[in-house]
Amino acid sequence: MFNFFRVTKIYRPIFLIVGIISVGTVGFVYIENYRLLDAIYMTIITIGTVGFSEVHPLSDMGRIFTSLLILTTLGVFAYSVTLISHSFVEGDARRYFLHKYLRRKIKKMKNHVIICGLGRTGRSACYQLMSTDSDIVVVDRKGERKSPKLDDLVMVAGDATDEKSLIEAGIMNAKAIICTLPSDADNVFVILTAKGLNPAIRVISRASQESAYDKMLKAGADAVIRPEEIGGNLMANLVVKPDISAFWRLLSFNDSASGNYREILGSIFSKETWGKPIHDLHIRRATGVSIIGYKTAAGEILINPTLDIPLEPHGKLFVLGTKEQLEAFYKVFAKK
Repeated sequence: MFNFFRVTKIYRPIFLIVGIISVGTVGFVYIENYRLLDAIYMTIITIGTVGFSEVHPLSDMGRIFTSLLILTTLGVFAYSVTLISHSFVEGDARRYFLHKYLRRKIKKMKNHVIICGLGRTGRSACYQLMSTDSDIVVVDRKGERKSPKLDDLVMVAGDATDEKSLIEAGIMNAKAIICTLPSDADNVFVILTAKGLNPAIRVISRASQESAYDKMLKAGADAVIRPEEIGGNLMANLVVKPDISAFWRLLSFNDSASGNYREILGSIFSKETWGKPIHDLHIRRATGVSIIGYKTAAGEILINPTLDIPLEPHGKLFVLGTKEQLEAFYKVFAKK
C-alpha cells in the first residue's frame, strides 16, 4: 500500500482533503459544540455543496465560519477530487494497477515467446505468432504507445538489454525469445543476457550487418535472420522461379489456410508404431496428409524422405495438408 502511494503520488490530494475536513471539524466542534460525528458530517456536506440542512441551527459565528469554509476550500476540494479521479482513470494509479495485473499474468505464463523490440520486424513476428494462438510478451521502450491493437498482447515497457526487463517478461519460463532490436550490438547483448538467465531458451535474432551473423551464433543464438537478405532472395526467385516462390509464400503467409503444414512429433503416435516403417501407417491414404520431410532423432533433416525409414518417438514429421486433412490426421493418429 505504501508503494502505491509513493508511485502514484496520490497522497498529496488525499492530504489536502483530510486537512480540509480536519479544519472544518475542529471549527464546528469549537464554535457550535457539535459532537465529533456531527462536525465531520457537517464539514463534508458543506465542502461538498450537497445542500442538506444544518445538524443544529447555526449561530452567527457559525454561519461566518461556514461561509469562510466554503469560500476557501471549495476550489481546493474540487481540485483534489479531480486529481484523484484522473489518476485512477488514466494516470499513475491506472498504470500502477495495470502493471500489477500484467505481472500476475506473466507469472502464470509457461512456454511463451518474448519479442524484444516492436519495430516493423517485431510487429510482423508478433502478428504471425498471434495467428497461431501463441502466448507473447513484448518488451519495448515505448510500451503501449507502439503496441498493435490486439487485446491479448502483453507489454513490458522497458529496455530489452536490461536484465530486469527480461526477468519481468518471464524469461525463466519462456520457450523462445526473438530479438528484433535495430542495433546488432544490442541484439548480441540480449542474446548473452537471455542465455545467462535461461540456458534452455531458444533464441532467434535479427542481424542488420553480415559481420554480426557469426558473432550472434557464438553468443548463443539458435538462428540468425537477415531480413534484407531474405527479401532480396525472394525478389530474385520471383523473377527466375515465380510460381514456386508464390507457392511457398502461400504456405508461409496465407492466414486463411490456418497453417498448411505442421511439425508432428513421433511421440504422438502409439507405441506400437515406433520402430516400424512410416509407410506402414498409410498416412496419406487415411487422411490425405502428405509427408514432405522428416527430422531424425539425431537431428538430420530429410527432404521428401523415403517412407521405409523407421518412425522414432523423438523424430519429427513435416506434413502438408488442408485444415480438414490435418484435423483428420490428429483424430486418427494422435494418442488418446
